[in-house]
Amino acid sequence: MTDDISTDALHLGWCTDADPVRNFIHLQRAGETSVFLHARQLRGVPPPTRGRRREPLDTTLLQGDVAFVFELEGTHKRSPEAREARPVSVAALSQVVVALETLSWSQRDGLWRCLPESVREAVLADHIGLAPATPARVHLRARFPELVSWMQGLTITPHVSTTITAEAIQSRKRPDDAQLVAVWGGGDLKDLRPYDRIRLISARRAEHAAHLFCAAMGASTKDVSLQQLSAHAVPGRTDWTQFDVRVETPHPGLPHRAIDVKNTRKIRGSADAPDICVPDFKRARQGGDVAVLGCLSEYQRSIEEAHKQGMGDVEILGFCTQATVARLRAGVGTLPIELHLQRPGRGRLRFVPPWMFGLPGRRWPAPPELDRLPDAAGLTRLELHPLPLWLAAGRALPPAWQELVPDWAHPLWERLRRCKELPDVYLTILTDFLMRLTRDDADWDAGVLRSMLVWPRDPVHLLGVHDPTRALLTLIQALTAMWQERASLRLRRYSRFRLPNALWVQGHGRGGWETIVSYCGGMIDKAPCGRWPLVRGRQTACETCGWLACPTCGHCKKMCTAGERRVEEESHRRADAREVARLKRGIWKS
Repeated sequence: MTDDISTDALHLGWCTDADPVRNFIHLQRAGETSVFLHARQLRGVPPPTRGRRREPLDTTLLQGDVAFVFELEGTHKRSPEAREARPVSVAALSQVVVALETLSWSQRDGLWRCLPESVREAVLADHIGLAPATPARVHLRARFPELVSWMQGLTITPHVSTTITAEAIQSRKRPDDAQLVAVWGGGDLKDLRPYDRIRLISARRAEHAAHLFCAAMGASTKDVSLQQLSAHAVPGRTDWTQFDVRVETPHPGLPHRAIDVKNTRKIRGSADAPDICVPDFKRARQGGDVAVLGCLSEYQRSIEEAHKQGMGDVEILGFCTQATVARLRAGVGTLPIELHLQRPGRGRLRFVPPWMFGLPGRRWPAPPELDRLPDAAGLTRLELHPLPLWLAAGRALPPAWQELVPDWAHPLWERLRRCKELPDVYLTILTDFLMRLTRDDADWDAGVLRSMLVWPRDPVHLLGVHDPTRALLTLIQALTAMWQERASLRLRRYSRFRLPNALWVQGHGRGGWETIVSYCGGMIDKAPCGRWPLVRGRQTACETCGWLACPTCGHCKKMCTAGERRVEEESHRRADAREVARLKRGIWKS
């Protein structure tokens, strides 16, 4: 009906009478033409008819007995061409905008079907956020074809495969591998404990994985570890004391000549990686830093278990050098907080967290230079999510998208777009968060952070960096838990922070180091508990050792008497609950 009436003056009126037909007749007597928009039509149901004449199409939004009424002044009819050629008046468009803002999304679809084409085009041009989803997407795809075609044609381009399969490693095994592992163990391989034997075999498999990874990068290598055996010893050469792999032919993607392979095994019952033991960062005899290549292997307790389950694949975590640690320390040194990057162990041992290992390059393609970009509302309706791609490419935040990123996150955007590898991204997010906590900043939102970092088509690798252990996702989860409990944690009392691993955050106050966020290392019925996160303030600390007590299994710290007592009590409680459940099942069966 609306298509037969001119739209040079379209107004929204209010009708307090519950009978729309009577109001329609009343307005007609006043010499005006009006169109009622019935609530039933909004739901896709034909409006009721009365007598021989169909009641005018109505999308009345009934709120009590209030209904929307559209009054269209100028009762003369026009041809479709003349009608669509006339522009929509500002007053008419403003009334439609008010109606769209008031209606729910489902009701907007009904109103949209009743609007003239000229009104729809005006809304799409100036108020795209109010239009229904389908016509909004069609309009935007036609208006910004370059952006849409590029986003739809994207392909993820990962680094050379960093997952070295068990079959590939098996094909590279040498007859003298067992002899080399025995040398590492200080005696005959059969004399080693089952745990030590499988641990050393896993380390040798990691070295084979390192050679295969370098070969896939296009570089030839030499197995320096074999120099420990008399059959392969080179007089006067002790390179094997400094590194394991020598890169014979350099490659642009592999700038390191000397590689020290460090293997770590997954936490039992979990896909998480523990810290990697790196006693010292060494220098090669020819000069230059020795790059530490981190490898992640499956966890097995014995050779027999490995034969049953298979040794599994080896994941390449990336490289870490003395220069990497120095660069990260320099970045933290400019902030009024102290962040421990390496965890001390027994003797001279030092442990490096997995997030400090990285590989250059990105998995995501860089966006092209585009002359036109949709505004924030239009980008939201397109559902393309290009923000992470722009940030990963090191681009500045486009002015048209400023509304999508709150003011507090703009400095973080500028810092993140200069990051090249996982360690830099991880430390930037962490230090930005800790600085906000120490100065009681009320602005932080994990949802905003995810919108900047997570591309839905590749949700594991944030910002496109190589992150096989999902350290960034785990970090955001830990920070979210800390943010929710920030009032009870009183984090300003900590002057130093350290992360023994991605699931464990500690702060140093007057009483020494305290756990802020951690995970449970206890066992439930011979299986790891692994509850995470345990947050100080949300979970209680043990009265004996001070560690956070798990509410699931009662575990806190190994060898803690209070913790052992809680674990025993929880075990009895679970046994009693199972017995009660068994008795109930027996009663029901009988």
